[in-house]
Amino acid sequence: MRPDHTTPDKVIEAVFARRHGWATATDISAPAMALDDAKAHLARVAASPNRSLPCAAGLDAASLVARRDLAAQRARADDIDHHVADEIDDWLAGLHEIDKETADLEDQQMLEAEARLLEHIDRAHPAGLPPTGEPQEPAEAGRRPTLGAIRKARGLLDNDFRYIEPQALQQIRQSNQEAAEAGPPDNPWLIELWALYQRADADGRGQLAPVIAAVCDPPARRRIEALAGCEPVDAQSAAWAADVRAAVAARRKARHRSVLDDLADRRAARVAQVCAADMAHLLEADAQRWETAIEDWADSGCATRHLATAWEQAAIDIASDLFDADSEHRSPPGPTLPLPDSRPPRHQTGLQEPPPAMSVPEIASLAHRPGTRPAQPPAPDHARAEHDAAAVQAAAHWYHRLLVESPEAAEARDYLIARGITEDQWDKWQIGWAPDQWQGLAAHLHRCGIGTRAGIDAGMLGETNGRAWDFLRGRVVFPIRDAEGTPIALAGRTLREGPKYLNTRNTRLYDKSEALYGIEFAAEAIAQTGEAVIVEGYTDAIAAHTAGIQNAVAACGTGFGPGHIDTLDTECGAPGLLTLALDSDSAGTKAARSIAQLANQHSRHTRTVQLPAGADPADLEPQQLRRSIRQAPPHPWSAIAEIIELDRDKSFSQLAKAARAAVQNNAADPIAAVLAAHEIAIAADFDLQQLIDSSLPAPTEIASPARTAGIGL
Repeated sequence: MRPDHTTPDKVIEAVFARRHGWATATDISAPAMALDDAKAHLARVAASPNRSLPCAAGLDAASLVARRDLAAQRARADDIDHHVADEIDDWLAGLHEIDKETADLEDQQMLEAEARLLEHIDRAHPAGLPPTGEPQEPAEAGRRPTLGAIRKARGLLDNDFRYIEPQALQQIRQSNQEAAEAGPPDNPWLIELWALYQRADADGRGQLAPVIAAVCDPPARRRIEALAGCEPVDAQSAAWAADVRAAVAARRKARHRSVLDDLADRRAARVAQVCAADMAHLLEADAQRWETAIEDWADSGCATRHLATAWEQAAIDIASDLFDADSEHRSPPGPTLPLPDSRPPRHQTGLQEPPPAMSVPEIASLAHRPGTRPAQPPAPDHARAEHDAAAVQAAAHWYHRLLVESPEAAEARDYLIARGITEDQWDKWQIGWAPDQWQGLAAHLHRCGIGTRAGIDAGMLGETNGRAWDFLRGRVVFPIRDAEGTPIALAGRTLREGPKYLNTRNTRLYDKSEALYGIEFAAEAIAQTGEAVIVEGYTDAIAAHTAGIQNAVAACGTGFGPGHIDTLDTECGAPGLLTLALDSDSAGTKAARSIAQLANQHSRHTRTVQLPAGADPADLEPQQLRRSIRQAPPHPWSAIAEIIELDRDKSFSQLAKAARAAVQNNAADPIAAVLAAHEIAIAADFDLQQLIDSSLPAPTEIASPARTAGIGL
């Protein structure tokens, strides 16, 4: 359709409706209704023979929006937008060439439409208006220099410069993804602070929340501050947080240095081509403007969407400068400037660490862990419980002596040595050997004067027709104790056919849904650190303690459940963090997910240790096990890999849905949910602010963590 047949308001409306439609269609925060509206809008534009703005031939907008290939979809959207932008510019240029006799009235309308368009991008230029009192030039004479300025600026704002190269954006996405999968953490100081927060008590979390906010990217910082009602951090913490933010930005720029250098060279060369000899200051201004844009981009998460926006805005800014310069001087352009050697130096940065204004270990003092176990009330029926405990102690002592001395226990000793459990560990854990006899323990208890009835009450002996018999036969024995070190039960591991593990039955002393193996050695460490390391088996717990992980415990012959959390609360000061070092098989993965859900219900944080495929903690060397546990990232970092994997195989809408679900899975702690969005946005190239807004309720819609019991501040 010819320009003179289209009203200015319709042009403006179509321009921005078209671009809004594309933005909505490729925006993860857009609800389903908005996506449908965008598809319908694009389909109408493509199909209509009377559309006011041109569209690429053969465009199938609905199928394009639904395309599975995310990278191709984004690139195609960019291409269409670029096409529309060029046609708009051509339309405006053609507007000025309409014959005066047919366009007197419409000229003025179109000039007003053009001014509104420029105002919309904050580039209205009153400099071209004549001073008050001077004679007015005819409309066409007043337009000619303006048209010259537009055409000169358009020489810069063509498709080769106005829009960033898709290949550059793809390289940045790839680098972010690779860094999230296998590279060093984007912000290791944030990970350390969050681990401290998870272990801290309520007062400690209140102290740590503003420091965590201060080291996050700006959208996450603002949301955490709104959630926690944070007071400003002190001067020392603020200085340290500023150093951290500078180091994070430097790491990000170093990760993308080759791409950023290429983009800076391209900008300088292209701007030099269109600047006159007396406009060298514009080249310098553009380089400084671009460097500032990169600083802001690196500080805000390195999303490619933001980089593309920054590139286009910088291009519009330099075009506006040229427009102003041409309008003021109205001189013919001089020779093209060569690329100067005096261009502002690039900020060459490597991986920087923050200066020691304040260290994470110093900030750890804010965690306020109590460091002591709560006092325990005396158990009911104390006398009978002591009698049962004496029977268990006698049995454990006898089994241990047999392991050390009996020739029949040679196979058991070989098994333990093969598992890396030395004789010193046999003594510490009182590991024993139950002979393959039906009445060996029964006879021993009778000889000790304890009697078989105590053995039956303690769950170690069975009874049939009045005769007592040994429950554990031909097994390696692991005594189970309470937090005070009192023996309460026995577990046996077979070396032959049959059930792998057997536990003595529940008694007054022992309930396997509550007992934790190793708690007698781990309780103090759990209380001091606010963290319990959960493993699956008895040998895994021994291996963890041997490796220096003094806060490790194992469930006793059953899955980890609510009773075990109650035990940690009553015996170990309610640790806020459960570290899951489970077997790296399908059963271990399933158990980890189950425990994570349980922990969330009980206001506990979790993190999952990734062990080598097919291994359990007891299979690893002590140093390797210690490193795996201590370096395990807290949740939600451990869940990022699943989102990255989706990025390769799923459509954009599926990826966005998975990202929102991962954020919402942390909703029990609003700050954890914000950090999940923070890390997913970096790894999967999402707009952090939009991911937060689309996945989480507004801060005013939820209770402040400062007023929330349990997991909150």
